[in-house]
Amino acid sequence: MSVYRSWRAPLFCFLLAGCLPVFGAGFALYQGSARGNAQGGLPAAGDDASAIFYNPAGITNLEGTHFMAGMTLITPSADLSLTNTYTGRVTTAEPQDDFFIPPHVYYSRPIDDNLWLGIGVFSRFGLGSEFEDDFAGRYNSIDANIETIEFNPNIAWKVNDQISLAAGVRIMYLDVLLEGTVDASPLLGIDERNNPETTTYDVNQRVTGDALGYGFNFGLFYRMNQQWSFGVSYYSEVKQEVDNGAVKFKKPAGLPDTLFLDSPGTAELDLPAMAFFGASYKPSEAWSLTFGAVYTGWESFDEIRLEFDRPIIIIPGLGVGVTETVSPENWQDSWKYNIGAEFRVTDAIWVQTGFVYDDSPLREETIDYRLPTNDRTLINLGTTFNTGEWTISLAVNYLTIKDRDLPDQQLADGVLPSTVRNGGAILTAFSIGRQF
Repeated sequence: MSVYRSWRAPLFCFLLAGCLPVFGAGFALYQGSARGNAQGGLPAAGDDASAIFYNPAGITNLEGTHFMAGMTLITPSADLSLTNTYTGRVTTAEPQDDFFIPPHVYYSRPIDDNLWLGIGVFSRFGLGSEFEDDFAGRYNSIDANIETIEFNPNIAWKVNDQISLAAGVRIMYLDVLLEGTVDASPLLGIDERNNPETTTYDVNQRVTGDALGYGFNFGLFYRMNQQWSFGVSYYSEVKQEVDNGAVKFKKPAGLPDTLFLDSPGTAELDLPAMAFFGASYKPSEAWSLTFGAVYTGWESFDEIRLEFDRPIIIIPGLGVGVTETVSPENWQDSWKYNIGAEFRVTDAIWVQTGFVYDDSPLREETIDYRLPTNDRTLINLGTTFNTGEWTISLAVNYLTIKDRDLPDQQLADGVLPSTVRNGGAILTAFSIGRQF
C-alpha cells in the first residue's frame, strides 16, 4: 500500500502521457498521379483525370470518357542518434527498410453538355515507421502505421466557357496500428522511468482499430484565356471515430494481475481540411508552367482521446481504474508550395519537372519517433508518353528533410535528446490512362 500511495501523483502523469502511443508527425499525402507528382500538383490544369484529386472542377475540360490508374512507391530513410539521459550513452538507429504504395484510380465522363461525373479512389493520409524491438526510443514508438483509402464521387458543372464548379462526397476508410513499450517500473517504486538500458519491466503494447469517416469537397476552375487558368479546391475535415479498437499488452512476470489489462476501446481522430490553390500559364502549345499551394489545417489535430470499455489499470486500495487517456498534440497549420513545368518534345513525348517546399506542422514540444520530420523539399522529374488513346506517365521525386534536434522535454513520453539527420525518401510513380 505504501508504494502505491507514494507513487499516486507520478502514476497519473504516467498514464496520461505515456501509457499508449500517439501519432507524431505530419502524414498528409499529395501524390495524386505520376504527372502531377512531377510538377508538384495540378489544381489549375484540368487536362487529365487526376484533376479529381487536385480539383475536380477541371474535369469539364475533358472530352469523352477518361480512366486512369497508378501508384506511388515511397521508400523513406533517416539516421537517428539518441542520448540516454541516465548514462550519457549515445546509440544510433534507422527505421527498418520499408515502403508504402498509395494508389490512385480515376474515372470521368460527361453526363450531358454541362455536367460531368468524376470518381476517384486514392489516399490523402498515411504514416509508417518501424524500429527494432530494442530501439532506445521504444518507450515512444516501435511501429506506427496509419493507412487511409478514400472513395470520392463528384459532379462538375460547366457554368460557361470560363467557369466550372464541382462538389463531391468523401468516404474515407482508416486503419491504425500503433506499437510501443511501456516501462512499468514507476508503478513499482523504481525511479528510472524510460531508461532504455533496463528491460526488466518492459510491457509491450499494441493498439489496433479502423473506422469509416465522411466529408465533402468542392472546386472552382476559371480559364481566363488561352494562356492562363486558375483553380481552387477545398476538402473538409474528416472525423474518424474508431469504435472497434483494442489495446493488448504483453507483460513480464512479476507484475500484479491488475496492471495492463487488455480491453476493447474507442478513439476519435480529426483528419484536417485541405485547400488547394493553383495557376497554370501556357505561353505556347509546346510548354506550360504551373504554380500551386496547399493549405492543411493541422490545428484541428489537437488531441487523441482513447476510451476503454473496462479499466486497463487498477490500483488496489485506491479505487483507481484507468478507462481513458488524452494525449495533447497541438499541431499547427502548414503550407506546401510548388512550381512545375512541362515541355513537349514531340507530339507523343512530354517531359515534366518541378520543385516543392513543404512546411512541417509539428511543434518542437510534440515531435517524436512516429515519423521524425521537419520542413521538406522535393526535386521532381517525369515523362509522359501519349498515343492519343493511351497515356503512360512516370515520375521520380527526391525528397529531403531538414535536420532536426529533439530536446529532452518529452522524456516522460519516451523521447530522448536526439538528432535526426539525412532524412528523406525516393518517390517513384506510375500512371496509365485511357480515353474512350
